[in-house]
Amino acid sequence: EVAEERQKAANEQLKAAENDLDMCRKKMVDLQKTFDQNMRDKRATETRASNLQKQMQQASALIEGLAGERTRWTEDAASFNEQKKQLVGDCAIGCAFVSYCGPFNQQFRDYIVHKKFSADCEARMVPVTRNLDVISFLADIATIGDWNIDGLPTDPLSSQNGIL
Repeated sequence: EVAEERQKAANEQLKAAENDLDMCRKKMVDLQKTFDQNMRDKRATETRASNLQKQMQQASALIEGLAGERTRWTEDAASFNEQKKQLVGDCAIGCAFVSYCGPFNQQFRDYIVHKKFSADCEARMVPVTRNLDVISFLADIATIGDWNIDGLPTDPLSSQNGIL
């Protein structure tokens, strides 16, 4: 009887211990799920933080690059203002070139544009670009390239003739 009661008490303790063990296992499974979710959240947060860091570095690089461009833009603005002032004279030279230079050779065209037309504009106080290149003023590179593809020689006289 004493042995049976001891066994019965031991079985009750064993059952209580097994119940505690089951509860601990359930608690451990719940804690593991919580841990896994928190680790996923941590990795996602780290990924977002890394992406934000990259974006901040790119934004900083862009801002630094644009700061360097500010100097160039300021210089370009001054240059454009100067070109704008000279545009009337340059257009007058371009018109005179198209109107009067057709029958002449390359040397006389250069002479008349730079020595006569430009000098006349300057004498009349009309601002003009010094040593104006009438080819680049009257035609863009793409158009001249198309002419060259179509068979026009690449020399300046031919380009001027293409303009005329």
